[in-house]
Amino acid sequence: MKLNKNHILIVLLLTLFILGVIFSYQILQKSKEEDTDNPSEGYEIVEDNFNKILTGYAILEKKQLPSREDFEKYYWDIPPESSLVEETYVYFRITDYTDKEFIEELEETINQGNTINKKDGEGILLNLGCLEDNKIYTDKSDVSNYINGETRKAILESSEESSVKILLKLDTSEDYGCRCCSFAEKVSLYK
Repeated sequence: MKLNKNHILIVLLLTLFILGVIFSYQILQKSKEEDTDNPSEGYEIVEDNFNKILTGYAILEKKQLPSREDFEKYYWDIPPESSLVEETYVYFRITDYTDKEFIEELEETINQGNTINKKDGEGILLNLGCLEDNKIYTDKSDVSNYINGETRKAILESSEESSVKILLKLDTSEDYGCRCCSFAEKVSLYK
């Protein structure tokens, strides 16, 4: 069998096509194997209405709250002293941000009486949730997905001298009434 230029061209094109398919498959496999909990690694994060990049450090504050069992029972009433338990809130002191409008909206909600987050002379304290067994959780979060171990460790070890940058995915649900609340749906380190 004699090969002419057309046959050689067809073989070359088929070879290139097969190599392209193999290369694409390898890239897809590699991206699946990467740590998907750190969305800033591997591709560019676009800050938008639902993802906010914040720099700051953790401040822990103990509060007396109704127990989980009694929370709904006393939601509209003052609970008896016997139903109160001590919880540790994890606040994130925001020291730097990229979205001024988001910060202004947070301040506005605080000024209107929202008690999830708070403001003091140094700025805004964003509530990330409660601390229990060295895990940060909210009433609505799945502890295993909300903040991974690396992020949690970095946040809890952060300080005024050693801040951390996080990517905050906002919770867009309109649920009301929780004892351990946050505006965040997911928190990740931003690298």
